[in-house]
Amino acid sequence: MTPAQAGRRRRWLPWLGAFIGTVALVWVLRGFDIDRFAATLADAEWRYLPMLVLAIAAEQLVRAWKWRQLLQPLRAIGTVRLFGAIMAGYLIAFLLPFGMGTVARCAASRRRSPKASRGRARAGAASASCWRAH
Repeated sequence: MTPAQAGRRRRWLPWLGAFIGTVALVWVLRGFDIDRFAATLADAEWRYLPMLVLAIAAEQLVRAWKWRQLLQPLRAIGTVRLFGAIMAGYLIAFLLPFGMGTVARCAASRRRSPKASRGRARAGAASASCWRAH
């Protein structure tokens, strides 16, 4: 493949992804009742939304702290850095199947701690996958 062909492919690939995403969204929302959704939103208790966001953030910070404690013997990584790696893992898990979020989380934590070896990152991915299976 020539560089010109690769450049053309890179230009239309995002458009293909957008088209597939739009088709998938239309298929998922084909039976969506917008009036019922609007009525549900109108009756919602909005004062609980900030508490929900804080509770979710606190839960994920505790999870990052837990991972910091587990990884401390291997390499010191800060809780905030692990929080970012956990969030990146959730994003990838949302977008890709087959447990790729776990692999992405390990890769992100390795990237955020450059002195950690690739072997340790792979071992972390394997142990996290096994841990999650139980």
